[in-house]
Amino acid sequence: MVGARGFWELVWPEVEGLVVDGARVVGEMLRIDAHGGGSAGLCPACRCEATRVHDVYTRRLADRPLGGRRVVVFLRVRRFRCDEVSCWKRTFVEQIARLTTRYGRLTDALARMVQAIGVAVGGRAGARLATHLGVRAGHDSIVRRLRKLPDPPSSSVRVLGVDEFAFRRGRTYGTILIDVETHRPIDLLPDRSADTFAAWLAEHPEVEIICRDRCRVFGEGGRRGAPQAEHVADRWHLLHSLTSAVERTAHAHRACLRKDVEYTVPEVRDEAVDLANARALIESPPPMDPPGNQILARTRQRHADVHDLRERGYTISAIGRVLGLDRKTVRRFATTDLDELLASARVRRTGEIDRFRAYLQHRFHAGATNAAGLFREIHEQGYRGSRVVVTKYVATMRSGTAVPEARRVIPSPRRITSWIMRRPENLGDNERSDLDRVLAACPDLATAHALAGDFAAITRERRGSDLPDWVARVLADGPQPLQSFAISLQTDWDAVVNGPTLQWSSGAVEGQVNRIKFLKRRSYGRASFELLRTLVLAQPP
Repeated sequence: MVGARGFWELVWPEVEGLVVDGARVVGEMLRIDAHGGGSAGLCPACRCEATRVHDVYTRRLADRPLGGRRVVVFLRVRRFRCDEVSCWKRTFVEQIARLTTRYGRLTDALARMVQAIGVAVGGRAGARLATHLGVRAGHDSIVRRLRKLPDPPSSSVRVLGVDEFAFRRGRTYGTILIDVETHRPIDLLPDRSADTFAAWLAEHPEVEIICRDRCRVFGEGGRRGAPQAEHVADRWHLLHSLTSAVERTAHAHRACLRKDVEYTVPEVRDEAVDLANARALIESPPPMDPPGNQILARTRQRHADVHDLRERGYTISAIGRVLGLDRKTVRRFATTDLDELLASARVRRTGEIDRFRAYLQHRFHAGATNAAGLFREIHEQGYRGSRVVVTKYVATMRSGTAVPEARRVIPSPRRITSWIMRRPENLGDNERSDLDRVLAACPDLATAHALAGDFAAITRERRGSDLPDWVARVLADGPQPLQSFAISLQTDWDAVVNGPTLQWSSGAVEGQVNRIKFLKRRSYGRASFELLRTLVLAQPP
C-alpha cells in the first residue's frame, strides 16, 4: 500500500523539499495545499543561505490534470532576508526546485506540457486540445511559451543541405539549412542572398559538403563562405531540368505528330456530289445555354451575390471572406458585365470551322476547290466565322497537310515527356506502342528519348564520370532544348558531376521545406520569422 506521502512522491517524483498539507475537490478543481519543507533559502544573487523570514504568502500554480480534474497548487512560500552585506539583493522568495520559477503561474511540468502541445499542433488548435486535456491555456499563452523555447544545442555540421522557402511565393524567400546526415534543421536565414549564406558558412568552417539545387545564389555564397567545401547538385533537380528540356522538344515537334496521324479521306465519286448528302455531314452547333448548366448557374449566382454585398458596403476582402473566394475573383465579378462572364464560362473547346470540316473536305474532293465558293456555301449553312479561316483551311487541303477528324488523338507534349522519362518496364503495352509510334514519326524525339534514357541511367547508377561524353553527344546531335540544358550544366560543372557520383542529395531538405509549408498554414497570422524559426528548429515531442 502506498501512503499519502508516497502518493505525492508518485505525482511529483522529481520534486524535493515539498510538503503537501492536504487536498480537496472544489467544484471541478482539485486543490492541493502545500509548503516548502526547507529550513533555509538560497539567495539567487550571492548563493548564500538565509534563515530570517521576512514574509509569508500563498502562490497559485496550475499543474497537470489529475484524475480528470484541473489541479491548482496553493503553495505557501516564504520571503527570506539576505544577511550578506555585499549582496545587492535584500529579500528573495524561496523556489521549489523543478516545480516553480519566478513569476510563474504554471508548474515546470505543466509548462513543458503546454510547450509540447504548441510545438505539435500550434496555438489555436493547441488551446482547443488543452481544454479537452483539462488544462487552461489560451492560444496567446501557448505562443508565448513557444517563443521562450531555446535553440537546440549546436553541433558541428559536415554535410550541409541548403534550399529556399517562400515567405510569400514569388516575392520574398528565406533559406533553410539542414544537417543532411541527421536530417535535422540547423538554422533559418531571413533572406535568400549569397552574402547571408556566405556569412553563415564563415562561422562554420567545419562544413565539407554542400548539397543544393543549381540556384546561382547558393553556389556563389558557398564558394565565398566555404571555399574548402565540395558542392553536390541534387539528382532530382537535374532530372527535373532534363524533363523540362524534353517537354520543350515535344512542343517544338508537334507538327511531326500531326502529319503522322492516320485519318480517313472521304471517297471521291465520279458523279456530282449530292449537296443534300454533303450537308448531312455538318455537325449541329452547340446550344448557347445548355439546360441545367451548373457553371452558368453558378456564375449568375456569384455575380448577384458579389453585387448585393457591394451595395451593402462590403469591401473586396470582406466579400472574399464571406463567399470563400479569392480577392481577384471577387474583383472580376464586381467589375465585369454578366454577359461577358457568361461568355467566358461557356466551354468552347473547338473552333467555329471544326463542325464544317467534313463538309469542306467532301466538297473539295468532289471538285469544289474555290475557297470563296466554299465559304458562301457554309455561310448559308450557318457558319459565322471569318473567310480567312476558310481560305487557310482550303490551302492546307491543296498542300495535302489538312488534318480532318483523327482516328486517334495526338498525345500531349506532357504525356510524351512522361513516357520518355519513365523506366521502360513501367510503361503499359498501349503506352509503349504509342511511344514507339511517336518516336518513329519524329527523329528528334527519338534522339531525345535515347539521350534522356542515358542521362537517367547515369544519374541512377552513380556514373558521374560518363557525363562529359553525354554532354558531347548532346552538343553534337541533340535537339536544341537539350543542347541548352547541356550548356547550363557546364556553368556549374563540379556540382553537376558530384550529383550522380556521391551518395548525398537534397531529399531531407525538400522534406523540411514541406514541413515549413505546413507550419506556415497552421500558424496563419502569427508566423513571424522568429516564431517560424522556433517552430522549425524545435523537435516535435
